[in-house]
Amino acid sequence: MKRPSMLALLLALSLTACGTHTPEQGSRTPDSPSGPLEALRRYCPPDAEPDCEPPPPPPPPSYDLPQPVDLALDNDGDGLPDGLEDRLASHFMPWVWFDTGENYGCSGPAAPWNPGTALARIRPHPGDGGKIAIQYVLLYSRDCGDFFASGHDGDVEPFALTLAPNADCPDGYGVYAAQTVAHEGTVADSRETQYLGLSCTWGRLGGGTGVLFSSENKHGNYLSTARCDRGGFWGSDHCSYGFQVPYNVLNVGERTRRRINALGAYQFPNEYVWFGTAFCGSRGACGGHAGSILSKLNTDGLLAPAY
Repeated sequence: MKRPSMLALLLALSLTACGTHTPEQGSRTPDSPSGPLEALRRYCPPDAEPDCEPPPPPPPPSYDLPQPVDLALDNDGDGLPDGLEDRLASHFMPWVWFDTGENYGCSGPAAPWNPGTALARIRPHPGDGGKIAIQYVLLYSRDCGDFFASGHDGDVEPFALTLAPNADCPDGYGVYAAQTVAHEGTVADSRETQYLGLSCTWGRLGGGTGVLFSSENKHGNYLSTARCDRGGFWGSDHCSYGFQVPYNVLNVGERTRRRINALGAYQFPNEYVWFGTAFCGSRGACGGHAGSILSKLNTDGLLAPAY
């Protein structure tokens, strides 16, 4: 028996994969952003492009930009649609760089292969209702201590953004200002503010021009390595482009209209956002701690400036 040629086999496979059908409502079409012609050509012969649809792409990582939702929903009752809050908080979450001297496992549970947990409270800015305040906190199982400063169980590290209307940005807002606060309330309290000109691209998903530096083992947040290296107890903080970690961004809502409170599903069992209890990084007895998550989210003095 004569064996079929390789060309014939490829043609048969192509025709099998690209049978004619009518796309259902909501499916990708050749000219839609989610189904570009480049993707179609990888699966279908040129004469099948008008009718052929490629297999669906794999789901994005969980820390990627949330998909649009019903913008009429405002479950936390702050006057901003939940869907807009979710997108802005994820869009403008910056790259986070850890120092080359970070002890192994000290960034945990965040790691280059495991997205960390970032909480966000999003609301109209109390200093200017026309702007939006985002207060983020990054959560760690522990502060490992460094030089003059001891460590403790649990770590809650804040930074904040102020957004202002910008019609050129995808969701109508750009970053007006960013502020970090390291070692809040201690003699080493170190703050850094940058005005960012209504940037649309400051966040990791917005283009990646914005970065955040986490100080070696102590995890204080900074906007620049220069400010970090002057910060901490007697200048003991240190930051560098050591390794990056992505973060899941969770919109926790408001204290009286909570969207998230218990953190068991988000890498921290027996820890809570809104109860005001000490955050111990899910380490049990809690040998020292970083205070409560509530104290970081509910303090207007930690917000980036409105003016």
